[in-house]
Amino acid sequence: MNLAKAGKTRQFWVEEDLLVTKGNRLYVPRAGDLRKKLLYECHDTLWAGHPGWQRTYALLKKGYFWLNMRDDVMQYTKTCLICQQDKVEKVKVAGLLDPLPVPTRPWESVSMDFITHLLKVGDFEAILVIIDRFSKYATFIPATKQCSVETTAQLFFKHVVKLWGVPTSILPSQTDGQTERFNCMLEEYLRHFVNARQKNWVQLLDVAQFCFNAQTSSSTGRSPFEIVSGRQPVLPHLVDHPFAGKNPQALNFTKEWRQTNDIARAYLENASKRMKKWADKKRQPLVFRAGDQVLIKLRPEQVRFRGRKDQRLVKKYEGPVEVLKKVGNTSYRVALLTWMKIYPVIHVSNLKPYHQDTEDLQQNIVTRPIIDLSQKEDKDVEEILAEQVRRGRRPARRIHEYLVKWKNLPVEETSWERVEDLEAWKQKIEDFKLRQLTGTSTI
Repeated sequence: MNLAKAGKTRQFWVEEDLLVTKGNRLYVPRAGDLRKKLLYECHDTLWAGHPGWQRTYALLKKGYFWLNMRDDVMQYTKTCLICQQDKVEKVKVAGLLDPLPVPTRPWESVSMDFITHLLKVGDFEAILVIIDRFSKYATFIPATKQCSVETTAQLFFKHVVKLWGVPTSILPSQTDGQTERFNCMLEEYLRHFVNARQKNWVQLLDVAQFCFNAQTSSSTGRSPFEIVSGRQPVLPHLVDHPFAGKNPQALNFTKEWRQTNDIARAYLENASKRMKKWADKKRQPLVFRAGDQVLIKLRPEQVRFRGRKDQRLVKKYEGPVEVLKKVGNTSYRVALLTWMKIYPVIHVSNLKPYHQDTEDLQQNIVTRPIIDLSQKEDKDVEEILAEQVRRGRRPARRIHEYLVKWKNLPVEETSWERVEDLEAWKQKIEDFKLRQLTGTSTI
């Protein structure tokens, strides 16, 4: 501060007793918990929406600076329990990527899709998602379950055409995977903030739209707001600075807007190339050791809810729990939480590492709406009765299952279970296969 006041450093200067650096950013001292509060504001709040570290960092650095700020952001987002519980692992699909041509200006080309079968709130049971392919500007519109072509056209005119003009092309989600990714991100956002009854998702759409459009896109290098309007909106965490920097200049609005669009287009083209380069990278298998903390992904059939719930808005991972030992090649025995009434041997595909904040233990404690649960009781396999391979949601995926008769349960409770969930009962499967070969099957 003294060096800045004396004019002995070019990196900082003082304005109204505040230490300022390039870009009119305020320096945040380590004293107190101001840094933690700013991290919370740019990550955990409704308007921020629990973004990844890059978007959190982009929001924070618009108005603030401190040494090693990027590392602090990465650590904070990595140890966010809500993010770890709600965000699913992205699975890479087969086939090479074939990017669509990059538009030349905002609102030239849009893509759209519906998120359907949500819990009914008023007349609404769906969300119409519209994405500008150039700026990545997202529009989220509550819709009825049976949204006709005429109603969809009216919504499109009201929320897009009236504001931005008529696009030259409209792509369905099957053509452009971008909208499907936005759908997943929106479902993730609602999962973070929906209440226990899941009845406030309509109210969250407006702030979700603001959240998505205010954040810097890795594809364009700018926020959607900035590209379509030429300026970045004032965000809740930014102080309204009374100064304009060391050397204020008059800015040519039209020139900057055109420059922004040119830069965005260059970023889009580079992002398209990056996507193609990395889309086919193989994932590395996860390996855990005894004592590691992990989160468990529970399938819908493993948890029963009191009252109807939309599984898409329920957190995807529970825990953390401790790994006790490895079982076979691909499963682990874990110390389940007391309310979990499932078999404690979990396949590695349903586990992911838990990252704990060792400096701020409060970061690991999250207060969230409690959803009433009625868990299934723990079971033990008595006998394998049959085998089947069925088609999964993706055409190329096949799911291998066995029909299981459970100990101390009536025949009516017999159920089809995936082979990876029966890792602890390999001998039962071998007995079944032996009976099939010798012709002594029980059914």
